[in-house]
Amino acid sequence: MNATFTESHAVNLEKVSSLAQNLHIEFPRSPRDTSVGGYLMLARAVDKLRGILTDQDGTQNIYGSYHYNCPLDKMLFGHFGIDADALKAVISGGATDDEIGAWFSKQVNVGSMEAKVAFNNEWRYKNIADLPLGLQMYLEGAIAKQMTPQQAIHVRYFLDVIDTKEGRL
Repeated sequence: MNATFTESHAVNLEKVSSLAQNLHIEFPRSPRDTSVGGYLMLARAVDKLRGILTDQDGTQNIYGSYHYNCPLDKMLFGHFGIDADALKAVISGGATDDEIGAWFSKQVNVGSMEAKVAFNNEWRYKNIADLPLGLQMYLEGAIAKQMTPQQAIHVRYFLDVIDTKEGRL
């Protein structure tokens, strides 16, 4: 096994590399993607961590480095009571999307499908004005600096900022 260590997690580099996107040329999946366990934002967190774990030269893509357990990831993990390091250990071991989704579903503090759907819809349609003021201030600057006026007119919801910046909207 081709393994390396990151903090306290053994990384199965061969398996993780076979599943990872090249974040130098591709964006991680949209935060709206629910292909990992049916949870909004989870596929993106998985892509970012896989890319980071397999990044050999320390750079990511033209927009700068991606971060695992960033504020977006923390919103997902916090809502469902997930420990970011525990999920990192699962991903570091080379788990597939299906395995990660199954693990996540076993860990979450959700008693029903309705609770998952409610979370997904809350964040899918979260207005920027409903976010904490500090995040609103950050996004205001990011939109002004990183988007053209033509792109900015498409931003209606919080997740639109990411999808517009990455060319999905």
